[in-house]
Amino acid sequence: MGESSGEGSPVFACKERFVKKYDGFVIDIESDGFIFESTKIWSIVCTDLNDKGRKLKLNPFKDEDSYAKLYEFLTEYDNPYIVFHNGLGFDVFVLMNLMGCEHTVGPDTFMGVPVEFVDTFYLSMFLNPDRQGHGVEYFGEKLGLPKIDFRQELIDIGFLPKDAPKGQEFMQYHPLMDTYCD
Repeated sequence: MGESSGEGSPVFACKERFVKKYDGFVIDIESDGFIFESTKIWSIVCTDLNDKGRKLKLNPFKDEDSYAKLYEFLTEYDNPYIVFHNGLGFDVFVLMNLMGCEHTVGPDTFMGVPVEFVDTFYLSMFLNPDRQGHGVEYFGEKLGLPKIDFRQELIDIGFLPKDAPKGQEFMQYHPLMDTYCD
């Protein structure tokens, strides 16, 4: 008979010894434009790497305490990993320009706190440059975790006209954006 893999079993103990838990969170933001054209951050969602139920959801365009809340969440960690997809190419600059969230790379800091940035977009391009896609949508499909089609959802509920120019879906806030960002 095979060994039990329940808690307290030799197999479980072996798994626990070799599976490293990373302290930190995934962050994603949505704004009303491209990197230096954005004037509002609609949504920020931070999800703990080890406890998917531990989240911080902010809407900075209507919550003036968003900076303080983000800083408080960040400082609950000790030298956290901050994981994002194209975050070093977009999110950190929008957060800096619109909320004053300073950052450095090498050494990595965010809001003056030592962190370790992990940008999955750049990792994907570096580790597998010939991959068919490097976007969130591509990986969502590959992993069976598709991202909602935010544009189509807004069209379906009548919030966005079918003929609206691409990108128009991000020019105004809708609560579905929080789900899209999550």
